[in-house]
Parts: sequence; C-alpha cells; structure tokens
Amino acid sequence: MTAEPSGTTDRPLETLRARSSLWIGVVALALVIILVGNAVLTVGAADGLRRFGPVMLLIAALLVVVMILPGVRVFTDRMEVRNILHTYRIPYSAVDRVRIGSMLKIDAVDARGENRTVTAWSAPAIRKQGLLDAFSRTSSKKPPTAPMGQTSSAQLLAEQKASAAWPLKERVDGYQDHHLVDGELTGAMQVRLNGISIAVLAASVGLIALQALV
Repeated sequence: MTAEPSGTTDRPLETLRARSSLWIGVVALALVIILVGNAVLTVGAADGLRRFGPVMLLIAALLVVVMILPGVRVFTDRMEVRNILHTYRIPYSAVDRVRIGSMLKIDAVDARGENRTVTAWSAPAIRKQGLLDAFSRTSSKKPPTAPMGQTSSAQLLAEQKASAAWPLKERVDGYQDHHLVDGELTGAMQVRLNGISIAVLAASVGLIALQALV
C-alpha cells in the first residue's frame, strides 16, 4: 500500500453514491442523535453519556463509515473509490474495464502490474429489477419479448446507460481514446487505509470494552 500522492488538491467533478444508502445513513444517524438527546434529558447529561455514549458513538461511527462516506469521486484524470476500510486512487490510464452490474466494479492495474478488481461499496449501479429482467431474458429459452425487438443484451445495455455510473464509463473511455497509445495502460492504482475511520471505530469499541470492565 502507498500513501496518497501530494499535489492532488483539485476538487472532484462529482461524487457517485447510492441515494438509498446515503438517505438510510442520514436518517439512522438522526435517530441516534435523538436517542442520545432523549437519554441525556431522562437521566442527566453525565449519567446518560456514561451509560449510552460509547454504544451510540459506535453505532454513529458505523453509519458514517458504512453508509455515508463510501462513494466514487470523479476527477478529470482519475477516480477515487472510497470503501469502508480502503480508498483506491485509480488513474483512468490504469483502468482496464468499468463494469456496471448489480454493483459498480473497476478492473485496473496496480503498482505491481497485476490486474485487480475494485468493487465500489456504495456506488449507483443497475436497478435490481432491471438486472433481474435482463437476466431472465438471457436465461429463458423462449424468444426475447423486449419492446421493439430488443434482445437481452440490448436491454442490459439500456439498463447500464440508465445508471448514474454510465457517465463515468464514458469519461474513462474518452480519456483513454485521447491519451493512451494503442490502448496500452500506463497508470497504476494506489491503495491507502482509511485511517481516521478505522481509528474512530477502534476507539468506540475500546470505550465499550472499558465500560464493561468498570
């Protein structure tokens, strides 16, 4: 693993996140805050924070780390895929393929020259119903019944194009068409730990363990 290089202060053009995960995380976090406030009002600030604070802190940290922070930040020449424990800095010149299915997956070359697949934890992909429809058409022995003679492959492509992740695929393809010679990949993916998130989770678990001992 390597540290994220300096000199990358440009702002992302956009951040891709699954709306459902973001909203669930925000609503659940708001409920945690309400529960903490209610505990403080019921038993007092000191006693409420001592009894419920560590557990609520862990729940809140998990919500932020798992539901709210993950996403794909899109730049002019690269993407940064933030998952729960790791962030992947992937130059477009290192991307072998962008796959849009039930989850967004990026095949890219790492620093050792090996091809790796990164699955974006909370990025928009194909709607589940659309994926099931396309799969059922592919698996069925009956002739395809897609509107206007669409085949199962055309239906799947239509679902991919409807995904919020499709512009990312187009951006990668466009960048490579203009910057790569004979399609040869020249970049390398870099990986770093999400140190702050891990530290907060570890501290929360430590507080709960300490609470159980005293």
